[in-house]
Amino acid sequence: MRRLAFIGRLDDAERAFAALDADVLPPVAQAVQALIEAGIAMRRLRTGPVREALESASQAAMRSGIESLAVEVRQAKRTSSCSKRSKC
Repeated sequence: MRRLAFIGRLDDAERAFAALDADVLPPVAQAVQALIEAGIAMRRLRTGPVREALESASQAAMRSGIESLAVEVRQAKRTSSCSKRSKC
């Protein structure tokens, strides 16, 4: 799925994510999935889904207890909010 998103096959990646039950994944995988979904939404310029995915990623990263993952999510949130403004 991540590969599909990285090579630009966004429709295929979205379909694959829709078929996945994220609730059964460990928190770290949930966070990674949400970050990828946020990236797809960013590419499609869908701001609402970007915010939702980043919030999900943030919650999952906190549950994972992995500080570096939480930092990555915070940076993604900051980047997302920077893209809404002309200055950061």
